[in-house]
Amino acid sequence: MDDYNEAIRLDPSLVMAYNGRGHLFERLGEDAKALADFEKALDLTNVDSHSSTSPLNEIAEPNSFD
Repeated sequence: MDDYNEAIRLDPSLVMAYNGRGHLFERLGEDAKALADFEKALDLTNVDSHSSTSPLNEIAEPNSFD
């Protein structure tokens, strides 16, 4: 968590930090905080979240990088 917070502090436009922290919040059962971070990540991508090529497809899948 500290690493994500520091990354966001250093670069508030770092989408992957919000995404990663969101997944961590989700695992901790802090759904409201997770949702806020996922929404921030989406806002930063500035795309239509309903598009089939939306980064939401990657953001919503925690294991997409395995």
